[in-house]
Amino acid sequence: MRRAALAVVAALVLLLAVAVPRGPAWAAWADTATVATGALSAGTIPTTTTSCGTLGVGSVTFTWTAVPGATGYVAHFGAGGASTQTLPAGTTQFQATGVITSGTFYVEVQRQFAATTWTSVPSNSRTYTVVALAVGVCL
Repeated sequence: MRRAALAVVAALVLLLAVAVPRGPAWAAWADTATVATGALSAGTIPTTTTSCGTLGVGSVTFTWTAVPGATGYVAHFGAGGASTQTLPAGTTQFQATGVITSGTFYVEVQRQFAATTWTSVPSNSRTYTVVALAVGVCL
């Protein structure tokens, strides 16, 4: 009787080992929870620091420190930084030009995770003025 019970248990264990799926199906998140107090944090993307680069006639060039793992940068410029230009990874400068233009410049770092793009907090900001035929000013 005892051998028969052990044989049944062994057969069930073998059946479960073969029948239970393994791999990615077990990796999906299905839990939900409510956060009542405190802060929830999944991670952050480091930001960068901007500097005034070359001041040219009718232009201002801004530079920033490259961020390891960045997949791109978003340069904000113009009045209040309202205009944007997306720049590829490896880019560490942006030039503002115009007949008469001024505004605020700052950069956000982007990092791609699968189908989701994470964006850092804005870098420090710089104010600038560009006037045609005059050297740009950056503060």
